[in-house]
Amino acid sequence: MKTLLLFLWLTVCSSLFALPLSPDGRKERDAWMEFLSVVYDQRAGDKKTLSRLEKLAAANPESAYLKRLVVAEAVAQDLPDRAAPYVGFIEQENPSVDDYIVYGMYLASKEDLEGASDAYEKALSLDFENDELLTSYVAIVEGFPVDEAAEKINRLAEKYPSLAPDFDAEIGRLYLQNNRLDTALSYANKSLSRQAQHPRALLVRAGVYEKQQNYFLMLHDLETLDQLGYGNTSIYSRMASVYLLVKDLPKAETYFLKVKKISPHDDGANYFLALLAEEKKDYLTAARYVQDSASYAQSSKLQLQAAYFLSSAGKSAESLAALASAYRLNPDNVEIGFFYGLALNDDKQFKQAARVWKQVLQNSPSYEQARFHYAFTLAELGRYKEMEEQAKWLLEKNPQNAPILNLWAYVLAEQGKRLEEAVGYAARALAVSPGDAAYIDTLAWIFYKQGKLKEADDILSAIPLHIIERNAEIAYHLGAVRLARGKTEDAKIYLQMAQNEYPPAAKLLRKLK
Repeated sequence: MKTLLLFLWLTVCSSLFALPLSPDGRKERDAWMEFLSVVYDQRAGDKKTLSRLEKLAAANPESAYLKRLVVAEAVAQDLPDRAAPYVGFIEQENPSVDDYIVYGMYLASKEDLEGASDAYEKALSLDFENDELLTSYVAIVEGFPVDEAAEKINRLAEKYPSLAPDFDAEIGRLYLQNNRLDTALSYANKSLSRQAQHPRALLVRAGVYEKQQNYFLMLHDLETLDQLGYGNTSIYSRMASVYLLVKDLPKAETYFLKVKKISPHDDGANYFLALLAEEKKDYLTAARYVQDSASYAQSSKLQLQAAYFLSSAGKSAESLAALASAYRLNPDNVEIGFFYGLALNDDKQFKQAARVWKQVLQNSPSYEQARFHYAFTLAELGRYKEMEEQAKWLLEKNPQNAPILNLWAYVLAEQGKRLEEAVGYAARALAVSPGDAAYIDTLAWIFYKQGKLKEADDILSAIPLHIIERNAEIAYHLGAVRLARGKTEDAKIYLQMAQNEYPPAAKLLRKLK
């Protein structure tokens, strides 16, 4: 029976809903649907929302609510002139908090700060416990001269005693922003006398102490905030920076690590943690901190820094990858190109290195050190004519450029060409740096190529043993010279010394065996 009655009731209702609407009913329905559509567009940030709201308000001229929406949207789109015809909504009987807020926003957009602050004060009188409203009011008041702003906020403090500590702290903050430190400190202390350990007052007072370079008291207030549960990345960063300033590195690291725990990719914390790790010569950890930075993927400067740390940590492949990334981001940066070219040379990627050096010199033609390394790269590629062009350019600039003189001499020796000319270059290099083992080795190798074995042996033998042990190429050359002189057993000693680092030594040693 109940089921039947329910069915009959639904049938009747359905038939009623199916009846045609009156013209007024259709108009009301269409207006409602349009309003809903506008609300959805507004949430989506559609710029056409303002025009549609204006049409709705024109169709419903008695609606203060629609007028308020038009004003709010016009202000939000930074079109206050379009709001002007609708601001009469505030003249309705008993405006609400939202009415006063929107009206205050409109007046602020027209730079009528007095009117805007008055509107916000009226809103606060209806909802004085609204923290967000209070913050907005203070933002408006900040546009006044600081003493006038303080007077306005003081009036609110007298009107709402329960919020007086908050108001005092805000006034202190305004004076701190204006560098009126004594007044800021006075209001901060006034707030704390009303409410011990008031968070904003402690923050203001810490700011005053920081500017006064009274770091001990500053840290005390910030540590109190941390103990009260108000610690955040800003507070920890400030504390860490002060500890850096007073050279308490362990404490600085502690607070930067607190920042990193909250915000793992914080640029500032990772930067300083990297520097602290570098101070301890923990280069790999320093590199990881740099790589953790939020800006790392888009910062060629950070990638260059990471490459340095990785290289210092013995991670040459990772260092090269970081330099490659930095170079892709900023191929015209001469410093990045220089270090990338060096890393490519070390990795024996000479073709890519040559392209990089060419770009560096295109951006900085007078960069002599880069041009020298370009010449070295060309020599490794067997592009000797181009190498000599670079050498001539460098020697025109500085006839006593020992590194390029030595390189040119060595390249000629390796080719077995123009050996007398090569002797001249080597002698000029040695005249600049007489004790340089690499230059002595070059001259000896030229003598070897000329068949002057005793001369080559004599000058190589003058190089201290500890230098030969660290330089596989010199050890190989001495082994080759001794072998050519028939001193096979002596030759083996030096070839064995060089075989793991210098392939020609290993090859010659295999022939001997």
